[in-house]
Amino acid sequence: MFLVNNLQYYLQVDVIEAQFSVLLKAVENANEFEDIIKVHHEFISNLLAKTFVLKPDEEHTYKHKHRLYQEPAVQCDEPSKVYSVIMSLLELCDEFCLVAGTWGTELTEPDFEDLEIFQKRSDNIIETLLFILYKFHEKVNGEHLLQLLSQLDFNSYFSKKMSDLNLMDV
Repeated sequence: MFLVNNLQYYLQVDVIEAQFSVLLKAVENANEFEDIIKVHHEFISNLLAKTFVLKPDEEHTYKHKHRLYQEPAVQCDEPSKVYSVIMSLLELCDEFCLVAGTWGTELTEPDFEDLEIFQKRSDNIIETLLFILYKFHEKVNGEHLLQLLSQLDFNSYFSKKMSDLNLMDV
């Protein structure tokens, strides 16, 4: 699935590798061990926020400089909406793979019906994901959201299909 592939690319290259590079550079330039702790804390917080696992906590401060452990700068009460939708998409992909694995080389009428149901569910989840990302981008205007939106809608397929979202104007 094109969308899942681009989502994986975004997470691996644009988030994990980019943040790890920032972490390594900051560790090399650190003067004190406490600086490394702070940089590591920022690394973890950025990973959790930019992978949409948890919501960023804009009011977070680094309370204890001389502690080995810092609370991540994210809201830990619940996962983000984006994370929940991404998990729904991945669960749907797993379910599709299980069902499609039972199909023969020639699809039967019930197989086509299953395929149509998967297509509708997939369209619904993708539309929800893009809508949430777009609205979140309007509110926060984060560069990582712009990167993800442009990768997910690389060839403007979803923009054209979902004309009520101005994904092309992002």
